[in-house]
Amino acid sequence: MLNCRTMLIETGQVFVIDYTKTDCSVIRRYYRPDGDVWNDMPSTVGFILE
Repeated sequence: MLNCRTMLIETGQVFVIDYTKTDCSVIRRYYRPDGDVWNDMPSTVGFILE
């Protein structure tokens, strides 16, 4: 299987994903690509803002 997806976010940039649950509450998660690779795919690191 050929993987044609590319990383659209640069290393070090932060992106946010809001997950909307079935009860309409929202969970916000922050992620950052640090240039790490796992199984030949770029990976991200999740973190918490304090």
